[in-house]
Amino acid sequence: MCDMAISIINKYVDEHLCVTDYLGRVNPKESKEYFEDLSYARWAAYEIMDRLNNEAERLPSHITGSLREPVPPVDIIAGFMDDMECCIYDGCSEKHERIFTIAKDVADDIILLFL
Repeated sequence: MCDMAISIINKYVDEHLCVTDYLGRVNPKESKEYFEDLSYARWAAYEIMDRLNNEAERLPSHITGSLREPVPPVDIIAGFMDDMECCIYDGCSEKHERIFTIAKDVADDIILLFL
């Protein structure tokens, strides 16, 4: 379940968070701020994939004896969004607020891929 979600997000990153044109060239007209925002967006997508990967690597409950059920990808993404919202409203600096807002927006875009 998480493996498929990771591949969907990888495709999203390749299609929406890429700095190159169709020939693989970087557009020199883009601003420094654009590249920073793109970097933050990619970080958010990779962080979500990392959380999904961690869930996929958990041993099944019949091995561990735990009653914990697997967490669906949508819940993991929603948890990331909640974490970013907490960071935004915890009184962080303006720069960090921008980073967390971009991350929350990316997570919002990604979660729509699963609904």
